[in-house]
Amino acid sequence: MAYQNVKASDILYPIKTKAQRTTMQNIFRAAGPNAIFRVDKDDWDMSQFPLPDKNRRGTKQITIKSSASTINSIIKEYKNKPNTDTYKESEYITIVFKIGQAYTRPQKVKFEKTGKLVDSQGRSISDATMTAMQELGSAWVFHRAFKKAGGFSNWQGIKNDKETFDVLRDIWRKLGDVEGPDDDWVENFYAQSRAVLANIKNGKFDEFTRGSSHSSVTAAGKNYTLPGMKKNDTFMEYVTDFVKDNYGIAQKDNWDPADIWMIRNEEKYRKAIDDTCKYDGPKGSVSMQTQLFQLNAILRSAYKRKDIVGISLKKVSGKVAKFQAVNVSGKFLQQRQVGNKFTLEYKAGKAQCPLGVKSTKDGGVTIETQDSRFFVHDGATTYNFQIKANTSTKKSGLKYEATQEGAAAARLGKATVEKVLSLMAFYQVKFNKEPDSYPYSPAEFLAQKDTYARMIRDLQGKGVTFGRGEDVDKMLDTLLFLFNEEPWVANSKLQQITWLHKIMMLSPKDLNRFATDLVFLSKKEGREYGPFGKVY
Repeated sequence: MAYQNVKASDILYPIKTKAQRTTMQNIFRAAGPNAIFRVDKDDWDMSQFPLPDKNRRGTKQITIKSSASTINSIIKEYKNKPNTDTYKESEYITIVFKIGQAYTRPQKVKFEKTGKLVDSQGRSISDATMTAMQELGSAWVFHRAFKKAGGFSNWQGIKNDKETFDVLRDIWRKLGDVEGPDDDWVENFYAQSRAVLANIKNGKFDEFTRGSSHSSVTAAGKNYTLPGMKKNDTFMEYVTDFVKDNYGIAQKDNWDPADIWMIRNEEKYRKAIDDTCKYDGPKGSVSMQTQLFQLNAILRSAYKRKDIVGISLKKVSGKVAKFQAVNVSGKFLQQRQVGNKFTLEYKAGKAQCPLGVKSTKDGGVTIETQDSRFFVHDGATTYNFQIKANTSTKKSGLKYEATQEGAAAARLGKATVEKVLSLMAFYQVKFNKEPDSYPYSPAEFLAQKDTYARMIRDLQGKGVTFGRGEDVDKMLDTLLFLFNEEPWVANSKLQQITWLHKIMMLSPKDLNRFATDLVFLSKKEGREYGPFGKVY
């Protein structure tokens, strides 16, 4: 199925009966003037209403998709109306149109929350393009909010401010080839801006940027510059190249995950960084780390002066966004360890390594999940680490990504693989990250079967659960079967078992300390990371 954007007039076109047409017009009115509707033209080409069912008498349901905020607006207006058939909050609502005098052929129209955004040609907008659109939208709304005393009073204020909303629409058109943004994104921009303004008070920034490179967007020739901002050589490019050239940090986000930068006095800070933080010695030395600490100290000072503030963005899950300043204050940096005394320590929880099977759509079986889980607890907050292969389609190493659950739920990001390995080495744990070091065929696995059986039994003794796996022999049989079907998945599972075994065999004290450090790595918290504000 290929959903395409359509106009309200296209949907209204085949509706000939006045009462039905009026009902649909009222639904569009409830949806709001900027609602974007999508229809799968293979299912309904909008030439007939009602839509006859070819296989039986009566009609076939019509499905129209839109954003979550649009669907919520329709639900709010229609959930208690007599012609509402079914609805589920935030998901869908089905309206019944009565057809004919005896109403023998009622036409159901389901308004459903859409998944991925699609462009005017019905093609899904790539994740890279969507990220660029969202981050540029956030940066522009922040810029406009700082220009206004107190920012916007509500999310509708963004839509009513022509200069603000025209640029948002321009971003959506030029990068995504789509009308927008939908109301749910406008609400998100508003919530983010309120959190930023409340925590970065009276900022006088003159540059708001996410960089001039927009990943695959640029490759498609669709890079975009916000009005009045730099087109190239932005601070994002500058600092990304600086940490790569001087400290060997290939991915800027492994040091500072800021998605956008708000800047004042940029040249002054570039000169200070160039004069004091350049390093051309051996990588990994104490001298290099000292220079990196110096860079972070300069950026912390710039953050506190409201001269350079990096913002890490996550889509807000509720109506109110949360804000946390990370790696900014001395107190924040000292909360983990003072000398050899740990002042903050989380608790390692249980782990999961599912090794049962589940049915596939074609009647076969496969492993129930390709990943494992390692849980860390801080009071009512739980950090859920997903441990899985870098890719699900070929042999690869592991990656470690955490989600913060509980009252302060948020996706934290990946803990850099090399730093995880360094952390393990600190606790005198050796783990081989190379997938070639683990079995990749049934014969290789059978030769080491007893070793993995012992590891699984050891992990069971430490409280690790294995999903639908009933006993060790059956789990080993599942792995053997998997080597014949998807050897890259079986290979990854053996890496995960080995990683968990190395960690869970630590002493309780060291396991808790390791778990705490792992959380800090995923949050990018500590002296070796750059300062930033996290909005979520």
